Amino acid sequence: MGSSTGILTIQLLIPNSRSLKDKRKIVKRIKDRVNNKFNVSVAETDFVDKWQRTEISVVTVAINYKIVESRLQKIPIFIEDLIIGEAEIIKQEMKFL
Repeated sequence: MGSSTGILTIQLLIPNSRSLKDKRKIVKRIKDRVNNKFNVSVAETDFVDKWQRTEISVVTVAINYKIVESRLQKIPIFIEDLIIGEAEIIKQEMKFL
């Protein structure tokens, strides 16, 4: 029996960020909390030099597709609750391998 891999890509707008330091503080909090709650790999994958925008990718592996899909569907909701007033999700995409 094979495993299933899922990749979730989320782009965020951080309108009140005034520097890369401001942005990195928010991104680090998101990465740490998502990793701790869902036991997934999280990385900033695009817009690393932009102050008010970022892309975060989340990867997870499980024994079957349904577990991967369920886990990845919960993450944007968790992030939205975490970033209220600081950022907003402007795009998200889920892929399965």
